[in-house]
Amino acid sequence: MPEFSRYRLEAAIADAAREAFLSAVADNPDHEFFAFALTTLSDVEYIECSLNSARNLEKILSKANEANLRRHFPSDEAMRHYYKWYPNEWGDFEYYEQRGRNFFAPVQSLLMKIEECARVKNFDARRKYVFDSMISALQALDGEGCFGGGETRRERIVFADVYDDEAAPELRNRSIHEINAGKTSPTMIEDFRGVRRA
Repeated sequence: MPEFSRYRLEAAIADAAREAFLSAVADNPDHEFFAFALTTLSDVEYIECSLNSARNLEKILSKANEANLRRHFPSDEAMRHYYKWYPNEWGDFEYYEQRGRNFFAPVQSLLMKIEECARVKNFDARRKYVFDSMISALQALDGEGCFGGGETRRERIVFADVYDDEAAPELRNRSIHEINAGKTSPTMIEDFRGVRRA
């Protein structure tokens, strides 16, 4: 998107996400992280990162059961799938260190400038630019080995998501394909997509 390219949003996202993801892994050696996500909202006025791990998932499910949230799901499998793959439910690792180190402050500043540049008439173009930049930043980090290599990378999913928006399924699926194809195990990708195996 030439009209926004001068902002170099992809590079800023990559710098922030690299620091955040690597810090999360280093600061929590007792967690086996399997999901790494960049998230935004419909108005694309912010970007943050979230992670999920096996230990974190069990903690979240325990709290959900204590709160009797199982009644909102058709099955235990459906509840587990939801808390496993939707970043807005990742507890301590949703918006990782947003209030602490705030890794994404430089990104938020750029997004404010982009919003001013694209106010009203270019909203759809701005959203597309932000979504594309999120995916490209994750691809760049993956190329650097930020999410590990070999068998470690096969057991990890990396994706972009937008909260409370009808574009979420398309963005999630597009990013899963463009970032993880040939790197993440097919079984894990099917799990993410909710594919039931016979």
